[in-house]
Amino acid sequence: MSEVLLKNVSKIYEGNVVAVQDVNLEIKDKEFVVLVGPSGCGKSTTLRMVAGLEEITEGEISIDGTIVNNKPPKDRDIAMVFQNYALYPHMTVEENMAFGLKLRNYPPEEIKKRVNEAAEILGLKEYLQRKPKALSGGQRQRVAVGRSIVRKPKVFLFDEPLSNLDAKLRVQMRAELIKIHARLKVTTIYVTHDQTEAMTMGDKIVVMNNKLVQQVGNPIEVYRRPVNKFVAGFIGSPPMNFLECDVKEAGGGVILDLGDFQLKLPSDLAEKARPEIGKKCTFGVRPEDLYDPSMYNAQIDGNKVIANVEIVEHLGSEEFVYFTTANHPFVAKYDPSVIIHIGDTNKEVVFDMKNSHLFDIETEMALF
Repeated sequence: MSEVLLKNVSKIYEGNVVAVQDVNLEIKDKEFVVLVGPSGCGKSTTLRMVAGLEEITEGEISIDGTIVNNKPPKDRDIAMVFQNYALYPHMTVEENMAFGLKLRNYPPEEIKKRVNEAAEILGLKEYLQRKPKALSGGQRQRVAVGRSIVRKPKVFLFDEPLSNLDAKLRVQMRAELIKIHARLKVTTIYVTHDQTEAMTMGDKIVVMNNKLVQQVGNPIEVYRRPVNKFVAGFIGSPPMNFLECDVKEAGGGVILDLGDFQLKLPSDLAEKARPEIGKKCTFGVRPEDLYDPSMYNAQIDGNKVIANVEIVEHLGSEEFVYFTTANHPFVAKYDPSVIIHIGDTNKEVVFDMKNSHLFDIETEMALF
C-alpha cells in the first residue's frame, strides 16, 4: 500500500517566511492527486518536502506507513519528473532511461528489460538510440517519464511537467499521462497551476492558496461545491462571475438585490439564504448558467436581465459573451448558434439560479 500521509506539515524559511502552513493530506494507494493553485501558493514546496528535497519545519510525512522526515530522497522510493526534463544531452534515450538503475547496480539484463518495457508503454522504442537534441519537446518529456517508470517506485511526483509544451502537445501529453497511470496504477502526486490539467487528470484535487490548503475533493465536487470564493473563482474557465448584492425578503421568497436588477432564488436556496436577509453578500454564478432566452426551455422564474454586449470570443464549439449592465460586468458561455455581436444593446440574459452560489462578504466562505 503506497499511501502518502502529510500531518500538520509546514515549511518556514529563515526570517520567519512561511512557504507552507499546516498541510494535512491523505493520498491513497494508486490515487492520482493534483496540487493546484497560483504561483507562490506552496504547492511545489509541498511536493519537494514529500520528495525530501526540502526539509520539513513542522509536521510529519509518511510513505507506505513509514515516516520519512529524516530520510534522504534516494531512500524514499519515489521518482520525480521535473518541468525542465533534466536529460543528459550526451546520452542516448536508452542511456538516459537506464542511468538511475546503473547507479543502483542493477544487473544489465534487468536494466534492458525495464527500459524496453517503459519504451513500449511510452512509444519510444524507435528513439532509443537518439540523443535528446534530436527529439521534440513531447518526446523529451516522455523520456523523463520513462526514466521514472523504470525505477518502479512507490510514488510518482510530477512538478509542472507540461508547462514547457505548446497547447496542442499539452493536451496530448495529458492524455498519455492519464493512460500511463491507468496502466501502472502507481500513487501519483502532480503539481500544476493549470486548473484544466487539475480537472481532467486528478482523481482528487488539492486547491492551495496563500500557503494553505483551501479545499480537497474530486473534480466535480470542487467545481460544484466550492468552499470559498477563491476556489469558486480559480476552478472553472471562464471563472465564476462575482456580483455584490443585498439579500432581501420579497413576496414570501428571497431575492438578491444588485441595484440595477434583482434575482429571485429558488425555494431550496431561499431557505439557506434566509439567515442573510438584511446583509450584503457576494453572489456567484458560472458563465454556463447564463443563457440566451432562445436556448432556455426550462422554468426561468422571471430571472431575466437586460444587458449590453461588450466582447464576443468565438471558440468554435462555444462562445464567451462579455456583458455589462449599469453597474455590473459578467460573462456568459453561449452556444455558437446564438447570433450575437459586439455592441448589441438591451439583450436579455437568463440567470439560471438553481446552481447559484452565495458567499459571506467578509470571510468569503460559501453560504451555499
